[in-house]
Amino acid sequence: MPDESAYVFSDKEKVCAILINLIKNAIKFTDSGKIEFGYRDFSDPAEFYVQDTGTGIPAARQQAIFERFAK
Repeated sequence: MPDESAYVFSDKEKVCAILINLIKNAIKFTDSGKIEFGYRDFSDPAEFYVQDTGTGIPAARQQAIFERFAK
């Protein structure tokens, strides 16, 4: 039975696209180790996460992942 507190009211397509892109990048840059995804603390706001043991994003480029178009 689904947990009623775990429902997200948002644009399904955008949420799916974001998570799929993050997971694809985790797979692409993780040659060995692990990839984990899910959610934490479903209070307001919810926090989705993708963690991996890959090479990571350089600190100078981390903010760019939140920009629609980054150079």
